[in-house]
Amino acid sequence: MPSIPRIRRSRSPRAAAGDVGQRYEPRIQELEAHGLTWVHLERIDADTLQELAHRFGWHELDQEDVLSKRQRPKLDEYADYLFVVLHFPVYDVAIQRLNAGELDIFIGQDYLVTLPNVELLPVSRLFARCKADDELRDDLFSKGSGYLLYHVLDDLFDYCFPMLDKIGHKLDVIEDELFEERSEEAVRDISNVKQEIISYRKIIKPERSTLRLLERHTARFLPESLELYYDDLVDAAERIWDLLDNYKEVVEAPHGRQRRAAAADPDRQHLRDERRGPRRGGHPRVLGPVRADDRGRARPARAVPLAALAVKQLWAPWRLEYIRQADELPGCIFCEPEEELVVHRGELALVLLNRFPYASGHLMIAPSRHVGALGELTDEEALDVHRLAVESLEALAAAYAPDGSNLGWNLGRVAGAGVVDHVHLHVVPRWSGDTNFMPVLADVKVLPEHLTETRDRLTAEWPA
Repeated sequence: MPSIPRIRRSRSPRAAAGDVGQRYEPRIQELEAHGLTWVHLERIDADTLQELAHRFGWHELDQEDVLSKRQRPKLDEYADYLFVVLHFPVYDVAIQRLNAGELDIFIGQDYLVTLPNVELLPVSRLFARCKADDELRDDLFSKGSGYLLYHVLDDLFDYCFPMLDKIGHKLDVIEDELFEERSEEAVRDISNVKQEIISYRKIIKPERSTLRLLERHTARFLPESLELYYDDLVDAAERIWDLLDNYKEVVEAPHGRQRRAAAADPDRQHLRDERRGPRRGGHPRVLGPVRADDRGRARPARAVPLAALAVKQLWAPWRLEYIRQADELPGCIFCEPEEELVVHRGELALVLLNRFPYASGHLMIAPSRHVGALGELTDEEALDVHRLAVESLEALAAAYAPDGSNLGWNLGRVAGAGVVDHVHLHVVPRWSGDTNFMPVLADVKVLPEHLTETRDRLTAEWPA
C-alpha cells in the first residue's frame, strides 16, 4: 500500500551508499500481442528517445517536452498519435515530501509508449503482469491501444486512494490530539498534513482538464463499445478532488461559529443528543461529516469530540470595547480618520487601513463626502473610489506579493458592515493557505506586522 510517512525531524535524509554518481543505462521493455506493441522505458535518455521518435514518427517538440524536468499535464494531438503528460502523487524519500511523478505517454493505433520520470509502481507492475500472464496480455491487447492505456491509468488512480486514506487517518489523529489538549503535537501534525494536502491538490488540479480532453480524443483508439471507459477516469479524478476539498476544509476549520453554536447553545442540546456518536474513553462526541471511501461510497461519519468543536474565544480588551461601543462612538472614522491609518488621499476619496484587519494590508476605500448609500455616490466619486482600488492592488502587489485579493462592499449591518452610514470598499490581500494553526486551535488571527509599518510600506509603494 502506498504511504505518506510523517516528516521526521530527528535526522536529515541521507543518500544510500553508492547512489552518488551512479549512472543508469536505459532499459527498454517491450510487449507485443494482437498487432499492438507496448513499450515501457523506466529511464530515458536523449539517444534512446531519439531512437523511439524515429521509429514511431514523433514531433521534435514532444521529444523536448519528455526531456524537460517538469511539464504541466497536457494533451497534444497529431494526425496519427497523441502525446499526453500526466502527473501522479509519489512519496519522495529524498526530501520526505509528497511530489509529482510525471508519466509521458505516446499512443497510436498500434502502439503505446509509457515514459515515467520516476518509478510508478502501478505501471511497472501491470507491465510485469502482462509479461508473465498470457491470458491477461491477450485480454488487454486485443481491444486496442486505448483500452490498454485505460487500464494503465485506472491502476494509477486506484493507487491514489490509499494515500488519501492515510491523510484522513492523520486528521483523525489530530482530532484526538485536540481533544486530549496535546496542542504542541497537534500544531506540528496540522502543519505536516496541510502541506501534504496542498501538494496533492497541486498535482490533481491541472490533471482534471487534461483527463476531459483525453476522454474526447482517445475515442479513435477505442472500439465504439468501450468509449465510456475514460469517463470512469474523469470520475476518479473528481472524487479525489472532492476528498481533498473536504480535507482542506477540515484542516482549516472554517466553520468555527457554527460549531461553537452547536456545542455551546443549551437550546440545541437535543439536536446534539440525536447526533451523538460513539464514546471513546467516556467522552461525548458528535458525528462529523460523511466521507466517501476509495470507490465513492459513503463512509460512516467520524466521531468528533465536542471539546474540539467548541473553539475557545480569546478577546483583546480594546477590540471588545470597540465592539460594544461601535454604534455609540462620536464622529465618523472616514470623515475624521486617524492620520496614522491613512495610506493615500485621492481627489474625492481616501484609502485607510482597517484597524481590525483580516490580514496585513487590509484596506478600506471611502468617498471623502459622508455618504450612506452606494447609489448616492456621484459618477466622479465612484470613479475615484475604483481608481484608488486599482492603485491599492498595485501597491499591495509591490509590497506583499499576495496570491489574490478580495474586493467588496458591506452594505448594512446584517451584511457585516462595521460602519453603516458611510459606504466603503474593502480590499483584502489573500495568500494560499493563509489560515494557519492559530485560527484552527484558538480562533485567533495573528498579524505579523504592526499597522504603522503596513501604512509605511504601502505609502512607499503607492503608484505615482
